[in-house]
Amino acid sequence: MPATVKTHRNHRESQSGACILSFKPTTPRKIIAEARVRYAAWLENANDEDLTPIAEMTWYRQMSMEMTPARYLKTYREIAEYSPEKLEELVDVPASRISDYETGQRAISKEMAKKFAGLFKTSPAVFI
Repeated sequence: MPATVKTHRNHRESQSGACILSFKPTTPRKIIAEARVRYAAWLENANDEDLTPIAEMTWYRQMSMEMTPARYLKTYREIAEYSPEKLEELVDVPASRISDYETGQRAISKEMAKKFAGLFKTSPAVFI
């Protein structure tokens, strides 16, 4: 069930001026019903033809140009709430090397990219 969340005018990107909020098909109906009641003032139904693909949005294009393998690694590590020392334990690489990867001083090898991808459940391509 696609839904949209209305935002203030200065945050609007699409013609309808809404940000997308999607519920997974496995989301319990009770949670969806509660969201409709609590957030009715900010929600509106959206048809697929009203939606703007994410790759066409300005903020996404800007963010994509700024993201490097080093920034992806640091972002994924921070989202997972891992310290460099914790990541060191998980992928069996010294924390100093993790730091080198995150600062871009050292390129991430294909082998390491596969380890990071498995750990963060993403594609190895983001780290290469």
